[in-house]
Amino acid sequence: MSFDLPKSTMKMIIKNKLSAIYRDLWSWVLLSLTLVVTVVIYYNGLAGPFIFDDFPNILNNEYIKLEKLTAENTYSAAFSTEAGPLARPVAMLSFALNYYWWGDEAYYYKLINLLIHGLNGILVFVFMRALLKETLKSKDSNITSDNFSFIALLVAAAWLMHPINLTSVLYVVQRMASLSATFVLATLILYLKGRLSWRNGNTRRSIIQMVIASLSAVFGIFTKENALLLPLYIFLIEWLVLLPNAPRHLQRTAFRWSAIIWFVIPITSIATYYITKGIWNSGFDGRLFNVSERLMTESRILVDYLGMIVVPRPGEFGVYHDDIQISTGLFSPWTTFVSILFLVALLVFAFRLRRSLPLFTFGVFFFFCAHLIESTVFPLELMHEHRNYLASSGILLALISSLFSFQKEKYHVSSTVQYGLTIVFCCFFAVITHSRVLAWQDLNRLSMTEVNNHPNSARAHYQAALVFTALARNEFGEVSFEYKQKAIDYFLMSADLNKQRDAGALLAAMLIYGLDNKGGMNSLLSVLSGDQENMMTLFIPSDLYERAVDSLRTEIITEEAVVGLIRMSDCERSRRCYYPEGVVDSLFAGLMENPRLNKHSYRAAALLDEVSLRKLQNNELDLAINLNGRAIEINPHMAMYKIHRAEMLDASGDVAAAMALINEVLSGALPESVRKLAVGLLESMKMKEAINRE
Repeated sequence: MSFDLPKSTMKMIIKNKLSAIYRDLWSWVLLSLTLVVTVVIYYNGLAGPFIFDDFPNILNNEYIKLEKLTAENTYSAAFSTEAGPLARPVAMLSFALNYYWWGDEAYYYKLINLLIHGLNGILVFVFMRALLKETLKSKDSNITSDNFSFIALLVAAAWLMHPINLTSVLYVVQRMASLSATFVLATLILYLKGRLSWRNGNTRRSIIQMVIASLSAVFGIFTKENALLLPLYIFLIEWLVLLPNAPRHLQRTAFRWSAIIWFVIPITSIATYYITKGIWNSGFDGRLFNVSERLMTESRILVDYLGMIVVPRPGEFGVYHDDIQISTGLFSPWTTFVSILFLVALLVFAFRLRRSLPLFTFGVFFFFCAHLIESTVFPLELMHEHRNYLASSGILLALISSLFSFQKEKYHVSSTVQYGLTIVFCCFFAVITHSRVLAWQDLNRLSMTEVNNHPNSARAHYQAALVFTALARNEFGEVSFEYKQKAIDYFLMSADLNKQRDAGALLAAMLIYGLDNKGGMNSLLSVLSGDQENMMTLFIPSDLYERAVDSLRTEIITEEAVVGLIRMSDCERSRRCYYPEGVVDSLFAGLMENPRLNKHSYRAAALLDEVSLRKLQNNELDLAINLNGRAIEINPHMAMYKIHRAEMLDASGDVAAAMALINEVLSGALPESVRKLAVGLLESMKMKEAINRE
């Protein structure tokens, strides 16, 4: 038995299929052009420098500097930092492979970041297209089969060129955010495809897609912990995209099980982890705010994020956002209460539109879900733009899909207006992003831009001081006192802007002065004593020493303070810096007396090791060995502490024990630079032992 369709009907079916193929082809062509434009926008920024957290995680991380790809080396590189509770091994391994193939040039790190961003743009397009296509089946949908691919394209284009995503591309270490997003997007696409395959009866394909999705999720979690939010994203897909098209008699049961599996269980697990880890009590010890203050402040920050996404303004962006006023109460500042009301109203408004505009609801809830880890109760820094890398796609979907959902007959909104308005905004985003890129191509320009845009940021001034420190010595080895003084001034401004954490900047100013070999010890003594007549060109406040000691003794301890003090000490030991006798020892004593210093932390170990080297230089061998032993006890994985101990044992005459310790160090996984140092020390000891035998 056969059915012959009328020719007119056949022609219509063929025409519709050809039209669909044509639309899909054009959307992919236009996406390719968008990717080319994105590369052009970002290209100048690839020549920019490493900044801020790039140094401890990448540039100064000897473990990722792979010269040979062995299982031992790659494992050490993958777990070489404590960037997160899971160590983020996938991201760290990607940095190590970057170094192995192209060395430590920032250009190639940023180039890979840009390629990841482009890949993510494709994934955003595929994901949004799948969501939009599924909503076509809803009887309430105003999205049509003629425009859903182009709407997805516009969302992806706006996201690719949006200025809020710049730091995830040109700030190298934020590959952690962008690469994690790659796996999250891949997981969501595969999950959605798998669910549709299951619904259509293709069980085998569905299982394969779900297995691959699970593997992608694992990679995402071990790239950055934000991927732990995947169950909540899946719940939104189930609730707002798949559930409306399920048979009506199954909808209530489907929603109940989806809520339990993808919402209740994950939220309960996160809350249990949070409580059992005791973050309520100890996690905020190193912060200037408590958990309630953070929550209130984040309400204002979330509103700022929304403003940055919807109507971005160049001056509000930046690397450093440490100039935010902390909310100490609902009306302190008053914008806290207004922000909370606005966010609640937005959530209620989105919830009420879940049937008529499900993608608006999806986008808004997606934004809030994406911020549940980094913008809620966990004791992280308050604000960073890269936290919106995935979240911004939700807001863009909400806005653009809503614009195209307006019924033309009712609201008189033509397709030309809809497409034109969206394209204008994409061009607006591209212009602002390109202007930011021009600043990011040069460290000096970037640093001054940060100071101008964030004049109350201590970190921006600290970075500007580092720039003038580098400019102070030119290629001929000559020293510019003007630039050195500017560096000191910027360090002091940084300290004044951050009274509770000013020691790092104060020590940096003292280090510059100590490096002034022309002034030397007498110059610093004259300044500290207030003798203006004998003072050299450089100026530092006469109370700088006392202020630094007091800060180290009482304030919240920062990495800059610990590293700065160790650098001052190393500089003095190598006789490149000159300080009054006992100054550096007093600074160490002040920091070690600080009740905020965890005596069993890696910072305490680093301080003990440096003090042991000072004692070694003063021939106090027994005390040096004792202090070094305490450092090793705290951090037994630090090879340099053991190398220093070997030097102390050698100085005490116990060459055999020193050689045995070096051999122990060489038996483990080491960065190549540390291995060369250990081998050189061992050869020196062997030669010394041979001479003694003769």
